[in-house]
Amino acid sequence: MKIFKKIYQIFAALCVFSVFGGLTALCIYAGEVRLIIDEDTEYEAIEGFGVSAAWWAKYFGNSGAVVDGEPVSDYVARMLYNEESGIGLDTYRYNIGAGSKDQPGVSFSETRQTESFYYFDASLGKYTYDFSRDAASMSMLDAAVRQNPKLGIVLFSNSPHFSMTKNGSASGDLAGKSNLSPDKFGEYANYLVTITKHFIDSGYNIIGLSPINEPQWKWGREGNIHQEGCHYEPKEALNLSIVVAEKMKAAGIDFGKTKLVFLEDGRVGHTKGISLYRNALAENLFLREATGNIYTAHSYAYDFRMGLKTLAEYRARAKDKNLKIALSEWCELPSVTDSRSTQAGLNLLRVMQSDFDIYKPISWEAWVAVNEWGDYRGEPRGDGFFVADFADLSTITTSGRFYAMGHFSKFVNPGDIHIKSHITNPIKSDELYSTAFKTAAGTVVIISNNTGRRVNIKFPTNYSNITVYKTDGVLQLDTVYSGGLNAYLSMGEGYKFEADSKSIYTIILN
Repeated sequence: MKIFKKIYQIFAALCVFSVFGGLTALCIYAGEVRLIIDEDTEYEAIEGFGVSAAWWAKYFGNSGAVVDGEPVSDYVARMLYNEESGIGLDTYRYNIGAGSKDQPGVSFSETRQTESFYYFDASLGKYTYDFSRDAASMSMLDAAVRQNPKLGIVLFSNSPHFSMTKNGSASGDLAGKSNLSPDKFGEYANYLVTITKHFIDSGYNIIGLSPINEPQWKWGREGNIHQEGCHYEPKEALNLSIVVAEKMKAAGIDFGKTKLVFLEDGRVGHTKGISLYRNALAENLFLREATGNIYTAHSYAYDFRMGLKTLAEYRARAKDKNLKIALSEWCELPSVTDSRSTQAGLNLLRVMQSDFDIYKPISWEAWVAVNEWGDYRGEPRGDGFFVADFADLSTITTSGRFYAMGHFSKFVNPGDIHIKSHITNPIKSDELYSTAFKTAAGTVVIISNNTGRRVNIKFPTNYSNITVYKTDGVLQLDTVYSGGLNAYLSMGEGYKFEADSKSIYTIILN
């Protein structure tokens, strides 16, 4: 049971950001800063928070490395998915690889190559399935399930198996066109459904099957050969998705439990051409049934440019009240922030909270849980929740993003309701955010990020008790207070909460 699961909760996340390194923009807070929570305005029930296992899991599952006496696979799984000693993530994105590890002449990094369950058996002279393959990645998945037996698993594919593609490559078409012929749609769909059924029959909680990833990008064109990928035009994406959904239904897969994911749009809010993909969902009733009428997208490209986000997806919901948005990938691009810093977490929350503010998603997931150390102007960096030297996994360390995500995932459970909240401010900025949720028991939780300077926030007065969790340069999701509200808050004209510079808070109010 997650912390405070039986307490009626409202969760609000407040983030204060300084867009330019040393600029504090004192004029922004010239007026009274007040937190407003509107419990009567409800958005969506949350389905969960998560992260993907590409492509790090194959290094961790059977590595034998140890961290503080604990196998590194168990350590990572516990920290990510345990509801008491970790951050309690709800979903695990498992990559159905396109088999690039076996592909003749593969040219991109071994780190991003995948081993498929589908392989050529020379003794039989044909392709067949061997579910003992990709053993290390499966071992990592099993470690995660041990930490959270109810863990929801999404199976996602970046490309059809290389043997099914037009050019025999999993990295895309050299002209940037679709690399899958329509006459291969059925074969690819059968491949995906066979693997999905194996997982379901083996007892895994498969909540989604995703056959397409970022279809608008020209995978394989002009040197864009750095991972598995496949471009689809809107009509191709629609037709392939329908074929996969039909195969799922024919195989007896229950859309109420295992949805078709449509379609991992590469950039939420990017209106140029993307409406064509989104409209493809709106125009097909069977596809809407298979997907639960959920449009899935990624949150890339707006890390430091919140003003470029648009209301396109939310406006689409205004026309179709049942349309839901799921956000299934984000990492800092380019990854320019010291991964160990609180600022790395603040960057994540800048994107995440603006996503909740604009798109009202039912779920939010990050790209990778673990990445290798990189270097940017002499600073260590990596876009995961953990960073490690893959040659020595005992070097693994948590990123600031890990704790930032934990301020959401450790306290917000599936079924909690996203509600309206905002912070009054005389000047519109992307430096101060609030995000609110409530559950069946009645507590208010608030998260605050402040990267400019200390800000006093006037609180609602209809609560008696407060529990505060904080992350900054020293604290990491630590409890800093639990008790009476009057004793904690600075008293002036009403209740005021002091949000320190470069800090993240989760605050539970009763």
